[in-house]
Amino acid sequence: MNRILKNFCASLMVLALMACGKNEPAPAAPAAPAAPPEAAVFKVLATSDLRDALPLEAMVEKATGVKLNF
Repeated sequence: MNRILKNFCASLMVLALMACGKNEPAPAAPAAPAAPPEAAVFKVLATSDLRDALPLEAMVEKATGVKLNF
């Protein structure tokens, strides 16, 4: 009888733990904005030493969406 009671209690604990981990459905995603936000623009203040970095301007904008102004 004692063994049956222990098995019953162990089974109840396992079921209780399984119920605690129950996955709930995710809330609905918010609606997408109607218009895309303005792209960020960063001004880079530098001397003519960074003239060789000008060709990277397009690569930076394509990779990050941030426009650079030298």
